[in-house]
Amino acid sequence: MKDPIITTELSQIQKHKDHLKIDNELHIFCTIIESTYQIRVYGEVKSMGGPQTRLITQVETKSKFEYKSKAKRELAACVYGTRVATSIATIPGIEIGTVNFWTNSLNAFYWIKHQTSRTESDVRLRVYEILRTTKPHQWS
Repeated sequence: MKDPIITTELSQIQKHKDHLKIDNELHIFCTIIESTYQIRVYGEVKSMGGPQTRLITQVETKSKFEYKSKAKRELAACVYGTRVATSIATIPGIEIGTVNFWTNSLNAFYWIKHQTSRTESDVRLRVYEILRTTKPHQWS
């Protein structure tokens, strides 16, 4: 099932895709402030002075996961970031080269880089979803 927030934001990209050149690098920043996920997507944009890195879209939505732990909410924001990247990749006419993901959560970063069976099941499920569409080396 598609997320309506992601779909709405990406419809703006689809309208302006002729002006976008996202065939080099895409940078996706995943964070959470209080209970709001904030996903910012930067990419290369054609301009009069040549290509520039610009904000492509920003997705903000309330947390669907009711975690008490801030670290788990931050991991959920990373999941949301991968969903945004996957949705952008499905837009016809946009070719994406390298995708880099960024998080300011050391816990989420550790969980993604060091999958272990000793973590809680909900953390393992989120990490599994992240690693279905990304590789650990894409995360910083």
